[in-house]
Amino acid sequence: MGGAEKTTAHLAKVLAAAGHQVTAISLHDGAEEKIEDWHGVRAIYLPLDNIYWPFTAKQKPPAFKRLLWHIINMWNFKAARRIGALLDTIKPDIVNTHMITGFSAAIWWEIKKRKIPLAHTLHEYGLLCPRMTLFKKGAMCAKRCVSCVALTIPNYVASRWVDQLVGVSAYTKDRHQHFGYFPHAAHRVIHNMVETPLMQPHAVPNRPFSFGFIGRIEEEKGIEVVLKAAARLPHKNWRLVIAGRGRGDYVQHLKKTYALANILWLGFVPPDDYFNQIDLLIVPSIWPEPFASVVPQAAAREIPVLLSDVGGMPEFLRIGVRGQSVPAGDVDALSAAMHEAYEGRGVMALPPAPNPAWQDLLSETTVKDAYLACYYETVFDITHEFR
Repeated sequence: MGGAEKTTAHLAKVLAAAGHQVTAISLHDGAEEKIEDWHGVRAIYLPLDNIYWPFTAKQKPPAFKRLLWHIINMWNFKAARRIGALLDTIKPDIVNTHMITGFSAAIWWEIKKRKIPLAHTLHEYGLLCPRMTLFKKGAMCAKRCVSCVALTIPNYVASRWVDQLVGVSAYTKDRHQHFGYFPHAAHRVIHNMVETPLMQPHAVPNRPFSFGFIGRIEEEKGIEVVLKAAARLPHKNWRLVIAGRGRGDYVQHLKKTYALANILWLGFVPPDDYFNQIDLLIVPSIWPEPFASVVPQAAAREIPVLLSDVGGMPEFLRIGVRGQSVPAGDVDALSAAMHEAYEGRGVMALPPAPNPAWQDLLSETTVKDAYLACYYETVFDITHEFR
């Protein structure tokens, strides 16, 4: 389960705990529909109506097979019929879609032809880019390529049926609107809620200064940027603590290429265990990351952050996260900022902000209330429209 799926599940759980009837529909790699109760949420898992399960594949399928998958995903008639049948049974007051890859925008038509109010939350760029990242050949896309435009035309057309648009960051929302998506939707920004309570950092005596990277070990996450930057540091009494999983051959390539004794590769580590091992978190993404949940997780533990100036990440600094931005992909700039931090300057010298705004903006109560306001407003507007 990725970050977007986890935050969506978290929202569903919090809404159910507040007394609302919540049905969450998602996909699984089984052949049959499955229903279970999860923290008061009615969770319905549907089979994927496509030619293969792509979300946990260890190897890329052949190009022709990937193309066929995306063609089916342009307008998945079978998935839409499944959703339509469920809507007739559930009869919801409102539908809030999140990640629709695998379902396709065809489900929006099933929702709107039943005159059900529709909100959509943007967690990534799947409506603009089949890769969902706006990242290709080691760089952010300066413009959308022909294949992206062609494969997402149905998304563009169907986006006019969305009544309310939510972006987990202003950047993500604005990026879609820049390309003409969601022309009729009211829009707002609601950041993801972060469950981590505030806690004091756990000091470890006689430990080398510890830089941290946690996340998927992938090129777009900037892992090679931080490895190159670390290799240029003039001092040796430091360590880089890397947590996360990635494709096996890629991780082995990195370990061989950057074979420094003070780089620790931990694999998957629970956040509470991980953050006790670092002094500074580095989020060096080179794709336009919409919302990096590790940033407020670090902030809750009073750990400062060095982050790339792309996507929605600079917005964390504007809401009081103690940190500093560096140009995405700039190894020299990141290495210089790490050097300053090692010496107690730069980001490490920044004082924590008293009562920073992020503590309230990302709380369960604030995010839940923001979504409820969004739902009530949408239902009210649509009800009056149909009168």
